[in-house]
Amino acid sequence: MQSKVSFYTLFPTSRPQTLLKDPGFIPLYMSLLGYQVNYITCADIEEIYKNDNYSALRVLNFIQIDDDRKDKTQAFNGSNKNAIKFLWKHAREIDVLNVYFLKHSILYGLVYKLRNPNGILYVKLDMNPNAFIQKEKELIEPLRHWAFSKYLRSIPDLISAESTAAFQYVQQRFLSTLSHNDEKLILVPNGVDDMLIEKEHVVVSPFKHRKNCFVVVGRIGDPIKRQEFIMEAATYITDWKDWEIELVGPINPEFEAYITSYFKQYPDLKEKVRFTGPIYDRAVLLSKYNESKVFIMSSKFESFGLAYVEAQYFGNYILSTPVSSIDDFIENDKDLGLVVNSTEEMGRAMQDIIDGKNQIEGAFEKRIKHGERFRWSTICKHLDEKIHKILAQRK
Repeated sequence: MQSKVSFYTLFPTSRPQTLLKDPGFIPLYMSLLGYQVNYITCADIEEIYKNDNYSALRVLNFIQIDDDRKDKTQAFNGSNKNAIKFLWKHAREIDVLNVYFLKHSILYGLVYKLRNPNGILYVKLDMNPNAFIQKEKELIEPLRHWAFSKYLRSIPDLISAESTAAFQYVQQRFLSTLSHNDEKLILVPNGVDDMLIEKEHVVVSPFKHRKNCFVVVGRIGDPIKRQEFIMEAATYITDWKDWEIELVGPINPEFEAYITSYFKQYPDLKEKVRFTGPIYDRAVLLSKYNESKVFIMSSKFESFGLAYVEAQYFGNYILSTPVSSIDDFIENDKDLGLVVNSTEEMGRAMQDIIDGKNQIEGAFEKRIKHGERFRWSTICKHLDEKIHKILAQRK
């Protein structure tokens, strides 16, 4: 009997909530495809087993290592000595090592390939190309570019980018000298947890049963998410009819003063701009998209916003500021959504939807079909095919 392919994900963080994103879902869905999956983490495993949000992920074999940093405020540790020791000792047992980010994966990748040259190193970049472009004028850039290019061309066996923009940037910036037939760079977007949707018997609600609601999901008041952009846009709406905005997520305490000032200046909007607070039950959170018609995002930048994926899966029309991944969802197609550049422009776009000038109902099924590509089961089948292609070539 052929033994299972061992798939290890290394994600050294003390934050278990990262399991509810791609670092958790990729190993989960790879385990469903028959891989022997192990997850190396600094997070408290007991907390994972106590919190029902992680119940589906308990099929994974968690390997806990200590976070050896004095400052643990950062989400990720790219040079965890305990992780390096683990790889040095166990690399030959690992058929596929899944690591994250460009800079932070280099040390782990080098140690793994040094100890197991025949193993498959899979790097999920999870990158925002605009952030890299902004650094291209720095004095250290020539050295950094050389190091990143050398690493990506020589060490990983498989590299994935989350968005088309990131894929094109990596291909042109770091891998341009590779053969056109080289397939080590692939597109692996983030996805919606279709296993949870099936378990909870969630059925996409017809458009006619939806509330006239613009939904916002994220960390409310986070400077990067800048929901004040949306709240300012709301002041340009002159006739709300029966529409409203619902902001879902934990509220940054520093943002409370802005909310108080906002409603003092615009008291009539208290009934139209509502704050739900955090929703930690994933099924309940998904229901927010399922009962709304329009999803709004106002971020300064996003590598690949999970909220976009979930909103589009449920057929929401998308209004968004221009971020690197937005083309993967809207594709310059006004049936799918609209990119706006100012609060006034967003306010007008919202008013057009309210007034029926932008008849978003007509393309509802088109948006549903477009969102089907973002199922984790579909995404990981593609990844599985690439891995087995590499394994077959090495036999």
